[in-house]
Amino acid sequence: MKFCVLVLVIVYLGATDIHRHSSVKQCPVFPDENSTVISFSNGIVFDTRNGEPDLPENMSISNNQIEGYYLIQLKGPIFKEYVDEIRTIGLKVIGYIPKYTLIVYGGHDGILAAKEKAFVQWTGIFQPAYKLTKELFDAKGHDHVVIQTSPIESVTEIAEQIRKLGFEVIRIIDHDLCKTIDVYIDLERVDKIAQITGVLWIQLWTEPTFCNDNCQWVTQTGWYSSVPSNPGARRVWFSGVVGAGVVLSTTDSARLQGMIQHLAIVIMMAWQNRQRYISSTLSTLHLLLFLII
Repeated sequence: MKFCVLVLVIVYLGATDIHRHSSVKQCPVFPDENSTVISFSNGIVFDTRNGEPDLPENMSISNNQIEGYYLIQLKGPIFKEYVDEIRTIGLKVIGYIPKYTLIVYGGHDGILAAKEKAFVQWTGIFQPAYKLTKELFDAKGHDHVVIQTSPIESVTEIAEQIRKLGFEVIRIIDHDLCKTIDVYIDLERVDKIAQITGVLWIQLWTEPTFCNDNCQWVTQTGWYSSVPSNPGARRVWFSGVVGAGVVLSTTDSARLQGMIQHLAIVIMMAWQNRQRYISSTLSTLHLLLFLII
């Protein structure tokens, strides 16, 4: 059976030009109607045309003396060329905040240079108040928090600064994708941690849980209005296929015609708006190869 399928694949490839694609067109991209608004998940929202919001005194700083973290809001949409220019003047792009706002690291001279760019809407300091979840603003007592640091910082050095504040460091994770520190703290003094330059985010620790405990049986069996009983709930596992020694491939050829794609910056990268088309020919080929495996 596998031999027959393989023969069909070879015939299919010989009869089809897999390199022939539909024409690719640049879609128009328009800025969001509230393009001057910056919003944080902790509820802080402000319009940069009016400057920074009123923040608690212990949660704000007036200036960065030498180098530090800033926000640069661009006139959307964001294009890769804009981010390249920001980097050219010596600023390091660390992350993204909606709308159209980069978190950058650098000196005051670099920020002044950025302000001169025609595509820059506003610049400001990445304030300590922006780094906290909402529930930590008025929290009391002692609890376990998780602190995310900037990827360009030494997580061990920041952990040492936290220890010097009198807090108990529980765990340090130093990974290229995400640097975090688990700390047991006096919640009324959380502002002291937020004022540490290299800290990006602080939240209460929560017990890890499955985001979707239905995904196993849905992907193996299909969706039903109620959870089917085993072994029917997990047909693939019940057939003895549990992942060991198995190579899988997934291809998605779906696309929406006429869709306007909005740009997003993920893991410090900004790319110019493009549409990517995956031909149905390649999708079919992947499916056949999957069946052979």
